[in-house]
Amino acid sequence: MDLKYSDHPFSNEEIDRYSRQIITANFDVNAQTKLHNSSVLIVGCGGLGNPVALYLSTAGIGKIGLVDHDKIELSNLHRQIGFTVADIGRPKVEVLKDAILARNPSITVEVHETYINKDNVLDIMKGYSIVADCSDNLPTRYLLNEACILEKTPLAMGSAVSWSGQFSLYHVTPNSACYRCIFPRLNQATMNLNCNEKGIMGPVVGIIGNLQALEIVKFLALGKSSFAGSMYNYDGYTGRVFDVTLRSQTPDCPSCHDLKALNDYEVLCKNQVYSPPIKVHKSAQKVKGLSKNSEKLINDCCHPQDRMTVTELKEALKTDKDNILFVDVRPAHEFAIAHHPLATNIPITDFENSHETPTLSVKQWCQRNRPYNRCIFICRRGNDSQRVVMLLKSFFLSTLEVDGFKLPIKDVIGGYEAWRSEIDPKFPTY
Repeated sequence: MDLKYSDHPFSNEEIDRYSRQIITANFDVNAQTKLHNSSVLIVGCGGLGNPVALYLSTAGIGKIGLVDHDKIELSNLHRQIGFTVADIGRPKVEVLKDAILARNPSITVEVHETYINKDNVLDIMKGYSIVADCSDNLPTRYLLNEACILEKTPLAMGSAVSWSGQFSLYHVTPNSACYRCIFPRLNQATMNLNCNEKGIMGPVVGIIGNLQALEIVKFLALGKSSFAGSMYNYDGYTGRVFDVTLRSQTPDCPSCHDLKALNDYEVLCKNQVYSPPIKVHKSAQKVKGLSKNSEKLINDCCHPQDRMTVTELKEALKTDKDNILFVDVRPAHEFAIAHHPLATNIPITDFENSHETPTLSVKQWCQRNRPYNRCIFICRRGNDSQRVVMLLKSFFLSTLEVDGFKLPIKDVIGGYEAWRSEIDPKFPTY
């Protein structure tokens, strides 16, 4: 005689698979059933998306959606734990799908090898119980915030850069702030700076990603989260952890109130993702000939006349190297990885933190060395060098005046990455 030992939907194999989870205090087979009936859309299959996807799949989430347009690179492997050297060059979504099903073949995995945007996001996320934001850029974060508002879908948002990480669960507590309430100006969300620019310690994304997965499990299975209405903050360098209680909705937030259609954050965040606005120094108004539009000038990209290509740089250094002050504005630890032999390192922070003027470091260098006929700035990708040039222009327009002589200034388009791509492939990538 066949005996019916339970009313739940799980086979003996599934009970065995989830047994250590089911017998945990404050969890039971009913909670496991809720996970089985739930679905999670994971946007971003990198350092955060890997642990989130792997832990949610092994926890027994019924359906997982993966969104990413990138292919795996060698530099991913120190933190994206679902990938191996053999996977380099393959789409992240496909490899992560294989890794998920290798661990739990009983769940459903959908892949979207695409860059999420305002035209496809609502269709992609339709029907999912919750969205896990594991992206690494501001336009996507603001976009997902609004998409989840429109669809009334919870948003589990993790972020990590350098030594630090954050997590919060949005849109589950009445009148609680949305992401744009917390970061109303699109250049304030500094924790979302891309790790390609600021670096990342691999275990940090593991900590935040695991927390993200845990809170999603708690919310879907138990209807609760420790970070709905608060933000978890982790500093891996000091080992410090602290929570911040989030305020209620901002009355004039353009996302929370009367949102009818998604904003185009690719446009709104343009030129602000890595470059917060630079304030014109109070002494700038005393500089003869300063444009009245200087504040607008320094918040836009450099004018083409203030830029040069790496091909032009190569020719200039070949024919006129003794008369060029060639400045690498990357941090000292990046300069130490690799740099052009003719470059001198004056980090961007020296310009931003100068108490006199942002030209202090250049002035000191010129005082110790012979005069030059021009000054060229370079960085890794051409972002920080533009910021330095624009900061200097807020004082001196397109010509830097140092101790009586004028020094035309330019930045290098694309920085060292363009140099490697177009001039010398031996320059290391990092």
